Amino acid sequence: MSTATKEAPIITKLTQPQLRNNRIAIYKKHIKTRALNKGVNGEVFHVPESLVARQNNFKLFVAENFVDEMSESGLWPVNKTALPVYQKLKAYSETPYGAAMIYRILEDNKKAILHKRRIFKVQYDDGVTGQSPLGAFD
Repeated sequence: MSTATKEAPIITKLTQPQLRNNRIAIYKKHIKTRALNKGVNGEVFHVPESLVARQNNFKLFVAENFVDEMSESGLWPVNKTALPVYQKLKAYSETPYGAAMIYRILEDNKKAILHKRRIFKVQYDDGVTGQSPLGAFD
């Protein structure tokens, strides 16, 4: 007569990224997704497919919309590419939705130039200069 011993199951503790991925997988099973390139009012956004196109659009966005001059009013430093906020905007521009928004801004820039309107500028606020984020029509 042999006796089989029951071994206790080995339990491994999941890391934070593993737990997050598990939650995302469960969420995706139960939620119907909609296309990211559709706006609330039915507007269809153009989503550049290739990463190269998205990166080129971001470079153009930086060239057209970032305020480059240095001043005491909190404008972008010369070494803006090293800033975390710049890196986050760049990463955002490579996502499908971010790429669509950057593309849309570039298209709006073309219309603004055509109609002789100013395009909006992205400014840097390091928190020291006393500026706070705000938006305006120009």
